Amino acid sequence: MLVAATFVFAGCKPRPQQRGDAVRGAALYMEKCAVCHGQDGNALLPSCPPLRDSEWLAGSNAPLIAIVLDGMRGPLQVKGRTYNGLMPAWRDVLTDQEVASVLNFLRLQWSETGEPVLPAEVARIRENTSTRQTFWTEGELRSQWPPRRK
Repeated sequence: MLVAATFVFAGCKPRPQQRGDAVRGAALYMEKCAVCHGQDGNALLPSCPPLRDSEWLAGSNAPLIAIVLDGMRGPLQVKGRTYNGLMPAWRDVLTDQEVASVLNFLRLQWSETGEPVLPAEVARIRENTSTRQTFWTEGELRSQWPPRRK
């Protein structure tokens, strides 16, 4: 017998599209990310930036993928505030599909814009940054992938 499970998280917007991917992404988020970024995306620690309504989620896929793969160290500007934390690298822990799932969950829940993240895109960036040995900084990310102009 198959049983369907639905996850409900505080502050999450219900969206029917990409339901399976979002459920996988939600589970990964709760396991790996919520301890710092909060169940509702508003961050629990003063050194961690909020994800809810972050301009980073509304931007290009590439820097988000790079952050998840190789981590990030501050300072980082989000919503006009500076955060100076350290995010771990997940390159050796998460598969391309898992990275795509968690980023798609974040976009579906806490961003009004942004293209879906595909596992093939994660694989391409994983390959292109395979020799990276350090955490990303905001300056490096903005230099590598300049923000989109509105």
